[in-house]
Amino acid sequence: MRKKRDNISSFRRAQSARSKWATPQQGYRRRRFPRRYLRAICVVAIISMLGWKFYVSQWPAWTTVRHMAAAPNCDFARMVGLAPSNRGQPGYYPRHDRNQDGVACEPFVRRFNSQRWR
Repeated sequence: MRKKRDNISSFRRAQSARSKWATPQQGYRRRRFPRRYLRAICVVAIISMLGWKFYVSQWPAWTTVRHMAAAPNCDFARMVGLAPSNRGQPGYYPRHDRNQDGVACEPFVRRFNSQRWR
């Protein structure tokens, strides 16, 4: 009987030592927020932000889409047909207006001096 008790107590000691020093992955399963819910929350947030942008926009929906597509640079603004644009019009972004005159993405005219290239 005494031997059996020693075996049980040594087993319990070993088990408690293992649980004390176990890493979180081994000792218990950490409850995490499921990634599928995180993805769904991100998608809903993006859709709601775009919806809010359309709701508060002063232009029709298609013009708002073109305005957002013109944001990266003047090439995109020309591609969607919003360049050149004046201040307050769709397609106008201050970063596209280099000389701060109120017209964004002005047409660029190259002037070559014929004497310079000789």
